[in-house]
Amino acid sequence: KALARSIGDQLYGFNMTRACTLAGRAKGVKSVLSVGRVQTPILGLIVNRYLANKSHASAFYYTVAASLAFGGHRA
Repeated sequence: KALARSIGDQLYGFNMTRACTLAGRAKGVKSVLSVGRVQTPILGLIVNRYLANKSHASAFYYTVAASLAFGGHRA
């Protein structure tokens, strides 16, 4: 199973990397567009997290403080 998965990963990675790189070059991309069974979903998660952080808008918040007294005791 492990050997078959390894060979499948290589074939997928080699062929998809070549296809994506050629498609990218047709659109002016100069670098290699690497694709892999594990690397592609992980890269998607990283990009989504980056975009969420980039679009975050800070908001004002309030801090509540109180001084209480009851029966001669202060808290």
